[in-house]
Amino acid sequence: MHLLANLTIPGPARPCPAPRDGVNDAPALKKAQIGIAMGLGGSDVAREAADIVLLDDDFSSVVVAIEEGRVIYDNLKKTIAYSLTHSIPEVFPIFLNLAFSFPLGLSGLLLLTIDLITEQGPAISMAYEPAESNVMERRPRNTAIERLVDTPLLVYSYLMAGVSMSWICLLSYFVVYSVHHVAITDVLFANDYDYFMAKAEHNADLLSCRVRRNGEEECITYTGEQQLDIWFQSGAAWYLTLVLCQGWNIYLCKTRRASLFTHGPFTNMVTTYGLLISIATVIIVIYVPVLDSYFMARPTTVLAWLPQFIFPTILLPYTEWVKYLARSAPSCWVARHLAW
Repeated sequence: MHLLANLTIPGPARPCPAPRDGVNDAPALKKAQIGIAMGLGGSDVAREAADIVLLDDDFSSVVVAIEEGRVIYDNLKKTIAYSLTHSIPEVFPIFLNLAFSFPLGLSGLLLLTIDLITEQGPAISMAYEPAESNVMERRPRNTAIERLVDTPLLVYSYLMAGVSMSWICLLSYFVVYSVHHVAITDVLFANDYDYFMAKAEHNADLLSCRVRRNGEEECITYTGEQQLDIWFQSGAAWYLTLVLCQGWNIYLCKTRRASLFTHGPFTNMVTTYGLLISIATVIIVIYVPVLDSYFMARPTTVLAWLPQFIFPTILLPYTEWVKYLARSAPSCWVARHLAW
């Protein structure tokens, strides 16, 4: 029972594997934190008592299994972090519509195409993401506090990426109204005054005025059909910005600790194929004429495609900074509270 004595030494808890294969080793296998038995040469009693059975009797298989388990855990967290992000910019236009009577930024069918089509490919592709270079250099995970969904992950998905994406979508949305010389004050509480309603005949004529650079006031009257066209364009702007920002986000979520530039953005081509499907869906929904009445989206200004570039400009330096601190100073406040 010498092995049992070693396994019960008081002190800090740490994983302690005990590889045995005989009948008399069953108590040791039970007492060990991780009991390992041989699948080919071990006894039935040892295999029953063990936590792990090596089918090929090769102890190096444990290392391979640990690495694979860490990769699976990492990829699950990456998928969750990516998938949670889009919920904030999806809810935000509904909030603006209910609270401030903004014309609805996303129709119900646009939401469904995001949840059922454009999000699926990139999210599924995370299952094929290869291991990060430092995955076996990390300390064993503390299962008491390190969970798949924890506070740092929610902070990133909801507060950092989700809120940033929402404001960028709103900017793209306002770009459309600005291009058509509709003042933001005319968008605020627009539905309360029967502007930008779902049917053109229900829209009251909108008189929008603005002051030009020379100080003269310019007023334009928008009919119900013109308002409908502008509204559909603004919905398309919000939609394409959300999908494209998520396209950037999937690359930011490809690593948890390693730098994206070290890991390589194109190590997983399944992600690229998933993004191509997402972009193709956006183009079909917006630019196929017969679909506009169903999705409430029409071809929009080229300027509406530009705000999406703000997302990687802000989030890429932030994520790289957090990952760097998680690698170099894992005990610092940023690494403990922001590195997911």
